[in-house]
Amino acid sequence: MEQLEQQTNNETDEQEYFTILPNKIFDSGFSHTMFLVMAWLYRRADWKTGQVKYVTAEVIATQMNATEGATPADVFRIRREFQRAMQTLEEHGWIFRHITKGKHGWFWVTIHNYSCKVGALMGQVLNPSTITPYTKYQAPSVHEASMKRPRSVHEASTKRP
Repeated sequence: MEQLEQQTNNETDEQEYFTILPNKIFDSGFSHTMFLVMAWLYRRADWKTGQVKYVTAEVIATQMNATEGATPADVFRIRREFQRAMQTLEEHGWIFRHITKGKHGWFWVTIHNYSCKVGALMGQVLNPSTITPYTKYQAPSVHEASMKRPRSVHEASTKRP
């Protein structure tokens, strides 16, 4: 925990201005939790390498206020949801979690296709990887949604199987 506090206190000037989230994250069809994980990772990523140190699902959930006011059972469920979100992001090529098998606690994450923000590599894409589409939560296009006529309450109640 001290390491995380030290990292937060020692942020460089370039990290204090803003967080850049690429448009591909907004257009990806992520679940709410997956989006929160990516936003948290981009916020804490080293601008020169695209890597994030001291990552756990519990820390992300807590810092994104997902566990505020939750019961202990809900905190466990929420932490598992954030773990599954990170696993799904890794399966689809968005991140790589550097986890040591059998070890509990902190690990570091590499964000794939990270655009370098400062230094000699500025503007270059770091950690290139093929990203497979994630469509589980993909919203229908405006055209598809406008083509469907909503059923009335009367039609739903009188329709027989």
